[in-house]
Amino acid sequence: MNTPQQHASKFSTGQLNDVLEIEVDGAFSEQNALWGCLMGLKRAWDLGEKKVILRCDSSDAVQLILEEENSLHEDGSIIHEIKTMLKRSWQKAKSFQTIPAEIRGEEVSRRWITPEKDWVKVNSDGSSRGNPGRAGCGGVIRDHHGAWIVGYCRDVGWSTAFEAECWGAGEGIEVARKLGFQKIHLEIDSEELLYALKGKEIEGGKPPNCVRMMREAVERCKQFRFSLTRRSGNQCADAMAKLSLEKDLGRECQLFFEIPQEVVRVARDEEAQMIWRDTG
Repeated sequence: MNTPQQHASKFSTGQLNDVLEIEVDGAFSEQNALWGCLMGLKRAWDLGEKKVILRCDSSDAVQLILEEENSLHEDGSIIHEIKTMLKRSWQKAKSFQTIPAEIRGEEVSRRWITPEKDWVKVNSDGSSRGNPGRAGCGGVIRDHHGAWIVGYCRDVGWSTAFEAECWGAGEGIEVARKLGFQKIHLEIDSEELLYALKGKEIEGGKPPNCVRMMREAVERCKQFRFSLTRRSGNQCADAMAKLSLEKDLGRECQLFFEIPQEVVRVARDEEAQMIWRDTG
């Protein structure tokens, strides 16, 4: 199959730890998105990547890929080849006991979106100086108006970035629950953490303590949901996690009912870019 030149640059790749992330831009057309998915997967396969995440912003293209039968679609041959590459990537990943390639059906926002009415949103993150290294975690809890309820952070000691992210998520859920909130929406910017939340098998077998703690926190919630965002939509949480390393806060989780001075600028910038959900 010959690839039209105009479709050859519709995807980008980036490395997060040892996971190759492929982001496909579907803003121009459904066909561009399909070609971007195909070229991105071929690139990952050629590089011999063991961990691959394919993310496509075109929900229409995603739906076509997920449908069982596309032989009559005008781009049926492209879709068939994408599915073939996905199957190969899945089999390859399983043979290495790593994360399989996947198409994510939901669109991932680059900005912070208010949660639904009567829900609170916990944005969490982790920060590590080295991997492993001295690490901390933090986050912020806001209501459906986008108002700051509380920020939190703590030192987690010598940890990997993933472990710090787990602690950040678990601490945020627990803080929200102990404050009496029953509808908790957790938002993160880590694909690896997303897999842990979904209960996927952890590489190496038994999940570490931080993953078990996070899952137990989720189980204690009355109503819980989670979502993935870009890093640009998680700036406050990132700033709170870094604050844990800048101050000697100790291992106990510290709460900030007022926005810390070090985070004010980031909080205001994120608020200015906020997307308001229609809550009726």
